[in-house]
Amino acid sequence: MKLFSLKLTVLALAGLLAASSGAQATGLYDADSIETFPNFSSSNDDDYEDYCDEHPYASRCDDYREERREERREYRHYKKRKAVSHRCAALIRAVGKRNLVKVFARNSARFAWNRETRAVHGRQYANWNNAENAHITCTLHGLLFSCTAKATPCKY
Repeated sequence: MKLFSLKLTVLALAGLLAASSGAQATGLYDADSIETFPNFSSSNDDDYEDYCDEHPYASRCDDYREERREERREYRHYKKRKAVSHRCAALIRAVGKRNLVKVFARNSARFAWNRETRAVHGRQYANWNNAENAHITCTLHGLLFSCTAKATPCKY
């Protein structure tokens, strides 16, 4: 036990000595390397990419990263716009099974719409999330809910 406390004391003294001497850890994110940002030609983005990959916290890489983020956003927006311009078929209306619980009656109507759409237009149209003007209306008949799903099916 005495040997352990002696080792602990020596390590503590070594830590204090290092802290008081102003020792500083240097490495990839050193402040000096951030200040010496190279001048790359604006036509070659590979140089920026390589440098900013090596020095992710360099302040001058912020603009480069923001440009890349904006390009990715525009590409995702383009893909969404492209996906929305799909062909749509004729309106499908389907009635689900009656149920005491409204949520179950709504689900039944949606599943009936999927079955009907798959039978008429094929599997590629039978997706409720891709359908346009999709809505479900429910009415109460005695104690049971009856729901009707209407939507224009579109290809995915």
